[in-house]
Amino acid sequence: MIANFAPVDSWLYFDPTKGPDASPTMARIKIQNVSSIREAWIDLTKPELAKQITDQIYTCRIVTASHYLDIALLSYCLENPKNRKDATPLYFQQHGLCHLSNGCWLYVAGDTVLGMPPDTDYVIAQNVRQAHLARDSALSTSEAVQILCRLLEKNQDILFPVWGFAIAGSLRSALSGVGMTTFPLLGIIGGQNFGKTTIAQRYLLLYDDNLNPDRYWGQFDASSTSAAIITQINDFRDQIVLVDDLAKSGSPTEQRKRQDLLASILRFAANDTGRAKMNEKKQIQRQICQTGIAFTGEFMFQNASDITRSILVPINQQMKGGQPDERTVAATVFYALIQWLLPQLDQKLEKLHQFLANVQVDSNPRLMKNGLLILWALGLFFQFAEEQGVITNKYHQKVIDRAKQALNRILDQQALQCERLTNENPKGNLSWYILYGHSHNLFPVATDQKSVNIKNCGLINNDTLYIRSSILLQYFQKHTPYHLSSDKEMNKQLKREGILGDTREHRSAHSKINGVRCLKLDIKLLQKKAHDYSC
Repeated sequence: MIANFAPVDSWLYFDPTKGPDASPTMARIKIQNVSSIREAWIDLTKPELAKQITDQIYTCRIVTASHYLDIALLSYCLENPKNRKDATPLYFQQHGLCHLSNGCWLYVAGDTVLGMPPDTDYVIAQNVRQAHLARDSALSTSEAVQILCRLLEKNQDILFPVWGFAIAGSLRSALSGVGMTTFPLLGIIGGQNFGKTTIAQRYLLLYDDNLNPDRYWGQFDASSTSAAIITQINDFRDQIVLVDDLAKSGSPTEQRKRQDLLASILRFAANDTGRAKMNEKKQIQRQICQTGIAFTGEFMFQNASDITRSILVPINQQMKGGQPDERTVAATVFYALIQWLLPQLDQKLEKLHQFLANVQVDSNPRLMKNGLLILWALGLFFQFAEEQGVITNKYHQKVIDRAKQALNRILDQQALQCERLTNENPKGNLSWYILYGHSHNLFPVATDQKSVNIKNCGLINNDTLYIRSSILLQYFQKHTPYHLSSDKEMNKQLKREGILGDTREHRSAHSKINGVRCLKLDIKLLQKKAHDYSC
């Protein structure tokens, strides 16, 4: 005897994301054990099938080596399933949107699946069903939508972008191909005790943790490491994750550490390319962000590129008058909104794709597309509200205009901040700026030594730039962010970059042009030493 149990029935479950021809991933198996029939679940993608049974049914025993038993169990499950021929049982291993082979969309919302055809047998992976949408089943959809519309209208500049991001972030996995430059982060920025975290919890964190009822699902403290948060982000597909409380610090080192944490998360989250990581089995594991990431903080980014990857919502005074049940209302609306959206999701995504493809801007295309994404998501909600009979078409058009104005105010401020930082932060080192100034005619240069007035003009001769230090200093002061106070300071910096052999103007004969001493700068050396900070 190999074991004291034997299979009597089995049902196979398939991962709908793997396609119609994929092998089953789970089996529900009935076991004859002692004098009773018991039931167990077997993950067919993992080894030691028999041990999976004994871990679930404590009266089951393996008498000898389980290798042959594993083979027999797998063979039994694959050859004798009791599946109905007209329906395939489904096993959901991840949260969020799921596109079936027949073209239908489903949405796994933690421990429930939205849009599921009736009489379909399915099971949700344990780690996924740990999340529970915090809705109120007794609250009617129309009443919940009506309440939410009133709440949004009270704090439009804050709640319009926040609620729009809650919707867009919950559809993240379907948005990678619609033409977004990057997927934005949402930042809620304000002073201490202004209500930043409360807003995020009520309108973004719509799931409870079934194993920890007092815990918001998806909330992380900013003291966590970027590696830990990025690893966790992978598990929160089509959900919002909150990196909470990026507070100002009296320590410049600690402040920089927090900024670096957020920048690291931002760059991972904004792009669809993902990154590779070695797991504990020494296997390369690809990590791709399909999560909507929000953060609360007291400070703004100090990098223009980071600002363009974000939607930064300022809170300038303490929020008052809110109620804890706002979260329940938002979750109840979300539950109904997703079910309304699923049958028409393909058309809505195509409309967004066309929307973004027609964007024509000379500067800050990321910011423009970020705003359009949020506006599209809000448009879904208000169209849903209109079809529920809660708002009129006239109100729908007016509220979209107000949402557009609110988003434009936020994005205009971000554009100004980007412009200020771009003007303040160097695009490259001095060597880069010398080449840039020459190619853009920002300082005068001649090519004829005989006629050049070297006191007012540089000279290019045999791949060498001869130029008075006073002319070069004036260029740096007028056209670059560098605040160089003297020839001496400029020459020191050029020496550090390896462009000058010493800090003085060269006094050798070949460094004199028409009797005037000049800096002698080798063009090829400048090209070699030039450093573009944007790369």
